[in-house]
Amino acid sequence: MLYYEVYTSVTSPIKLQDEADIRAIQANEPNESTISFPKPGNTILRYCDWPPGGSAALHRHETIDFGIVIHGSVEAIMEDGEKRVLGPGDVLVQRNTLHGWRNASETEWARVAFVIQGCEPVEVGGKKMELDLGAFV
Repeated sequence: MLYYEVYTSVTSPIKLQDEADIRAIQANEPNESTISFPKPGNTILRYCDWPPGGSAALHRHETIDFGIVIHGSVEAIMEDGEKRVLGPGDVLVQRNTLHGWRNASETEWARVAFVIQGCEPVEVGGKKMELDLGAFV
């Protein structure tokens, strides 16, 4: 999988006056060897490209993600094994859930745009749902 950070907010609310947001982004460039996720209230716009047969293993991050398929089709894989095939224009909202992605095509690349917003920690059954990159990295 290839990914591209298009925009990142590092303050909440976002400060646009005098390009404060752009200066903050430049001062907080992510380490390109690892994928990052926003803190609560902050946002990332990210493109992810999967080659034919490419995938992202099951993982969880403390965010709400709005995934919009731009090109090709991808299979969204949920923690319970449920799978949904999404095509161009389809949207999937992930709410701090364990999930994975797969490009089922043998010939075509797939691109998904994600608007990712950091959220407050969530507890389920007394257990905090924390960052879990599993085999993702």
